[in-house]
Amino acid sequence: MPLAALLLNTLNASNYLSQAAAVKGMDSQRVNDTVSASLYAAAALVAVIDNQVRQGLAKDRFNFFGSAAPTLTLFGGVIGGLSFSAALNEYKSLQLQLESSQTHIDPWLQMRKTVVTGQVAAYGAQALLGFGQTARALAGLVEVEAAIMRYSLCMGPLNWVIAALGVLYLITWFFQQTPLQNFLNFCCWSKARAGNLEPIAAKAQQDELNQLYGILYTPRVSAESSSVMVGSSGPSGLASQSVINALTIDLPGAEPGSVYLELSLIGDPVDTQASRDLIKNGPYSAYKPPRPWRDMAPHWLPGSTCCWIPDNEGQGLRLNGPFSSVQGVLSTLPSTISLRLRYRTPFTALLGARNFIGGERGVAFTVSGNGDVIALRDDPTPELDRVPSYPLDSERSGSIYLQPKAKDCA
Repeated sequence: MPLAALLLNTLNASNYLSQAAAVKGMDSQRVNDTVSASLYAAAALVAVIDNQVRQGLAKDRFNFFGSAAPTLTLFGGVIGGLSFSAALNEYKSLQLQLESSQTHIDPWLQMRKTVVTGQVAAYGAQALLGFGQTARALAGLVEVEAAIMRYSLCMGPLNWVIAALGVLYLITWFFQQTPLQNFLNFCCWSKARAGNLEPIAAKAQQDELNQLYGILYTPRVSAESSSVMVGSSGPSGLASQSVINALTIDLPGAEPGSVYLELSLIGDPVDTQASRDLIKNGPYSAYKPPRPWRDMAPHWLPGSTCCWIPDNEGQGLRLNGPFSSVQGVLSTLPSTISLRLRYRTPFTALLGARNFIGGERGVAFTVSGNGDVIALRDDPTPELDRVPSYPLDSERSGSIYLQPKAKDCA
């Protein structure tokens, strides 16, 4: 059981930490989620160590300067303390999600917050109980055996409470509504509001339209990645790194004659072993490698093509293409890219001339070298904000980017 818990929590923490490494700044919700997952993984690791020490080494106490501390209560207090901190950070994350809800709150998300509140109390009680009995044993107020017995008696029912809260947490997490489900349950024509014939305020109408447009028309981003040799890693041989070869942007509901798109794109080009040899020995010996986080739009737009999204994948336009090379030779394949899309359709334009999907600033994504796409919320993007924004609307003179050249994409 401890090993299984460690495996699951390690995978979860690894996912959050990989996202944290890809983005250059994190909002409060992402920080709390990452800290919570890491602390839960740490608690699971302590549980594995506790199991090995008490059962594998048959050690029931530690001696500190002539005083004995029960192993069970000491590790139990540490596990409870780490889990308490993890649950508290998750509570803060859920609170932020509920506060940012545009129209109505998902009842399952609210229930999940209630369950996490119970977990905070339960893990806090475990930490107090473990550290309290450990302190009493170290102070000589009770024998080690008595401290272990009292801890075990109190943890019996508390373990059942923690297990029940864990089951409830899984239920609320499984049934948590998707954005579309939440919208359909509480929109103006839903069954829940069918009996309310009062006029709907203008702001409420606009909020619902914004939510619906975001669900229907938010651009989709995907990437193709590969592994390249970037140099020698010493006696072990050549070192490799994941890079992004091509980028695809889907614009749901887009039509060539009326779509508007602005693109900002940055990346950190990787110098491959081949490009380094070329720089060192070839005609590019005076070339200086680019600094991290440069404007990558000029290296992607010229080679990109526009086509229709296949019928079985949706309706709209698709931009895709590889990252071209500098002067046709030197590699500019990035290991990470960030992009901001200010996308508007005729429907969203009804809400305002500058109203893009996702708000005034549009939507932003970060793509890691292994192809994982991370949607940015309020994460700071100082480097992305510095690069130019390229308007790609088809009505601009000379624009060729949003004119499909084929019936659909292959």
